[in-house]
Amino acid sequence: MLDCGFMNRSKGFRRWILKYLWLRWPVKWSACTTTISQSAKDEIIDWSGCNPEKVVVIPVAISEGFTSRPREFDRSNPRILHIGTAPNKNLGRHIEAVRGLECTLVVLGVIDENNLRTLQEHNIRFENHVELTLDEVIGQYARADLLCFASTHEGFGMPILEAHATGRPVVTSNISSMPEVAGDAALFVDPLNVEEIRSAILRICDEPELRDQLILKGFDNVKRFNPEEIARQYYEVYRRVWG
Repeated sequence: MLDCGFMNRSKGFRRWILKYLWLRWPVKWSACTTTISQSAKDEIIDWSGCNPEKVVVIPVAISEGFTSRPREFDRSNPRILHIGTAPNKNLGRHIEAVRGLECTLVVLGVIDENNLRTLQEHNIRFENHVELTLDEVIGQYARADLLCFASTHEGFGMPILEAHATGRPVVTSNISSMPEVAGDAALFVDPLNVEEIRSAILRICDEPELRDQLILKGFDNVKRFNPEEIARQYYEVYRRVWG
């Protein structure tokens, strides 16, 4: 199970159906439930009321296609990468955070009319890319100067690791699963505070030593999520369940 974000997006009878058909009953009758972060595990326990020992956290493996792509930081016009345009991805606040900055906001995902209008009204330089292949996504990371991923909720937060593996500094949220995924290799912000997001972006732009430190820590952090290690953890779960 990835996370319980669908519960936060539901209400009334629909929420009741989801709670029992997708959470309580499946978890009750399973020998073991795996999920991708401690944050997601806590949500599953809260919604299902199950024994915590029944839920095992196994994180997501980083794709081997994401590798170090050295790039000189462009201080005159940094490319700030934003991944995803669902409501939790916090695009509106990211737009406000870069208002007036000399930068290019690179958004992967369909931009809605309200955010598009705000970008245009604030004269923010931006690019929008949709329906990219994996290789094209990797190419956008390679061209980026930093990742801004101050999401309001994540079951995991794969873009953090993708940026780390590519060698890009990361701004992310201090809530949900993002601190456990990023470790000590990111600048953490309150995703509801535009000024905190802006300040973190400016620090990465203005402090070369900080950038280098975050990049090195990112390379170390991503080692925790290599496919071999993740496969070993799943093997241990299956071995325990089947004896």
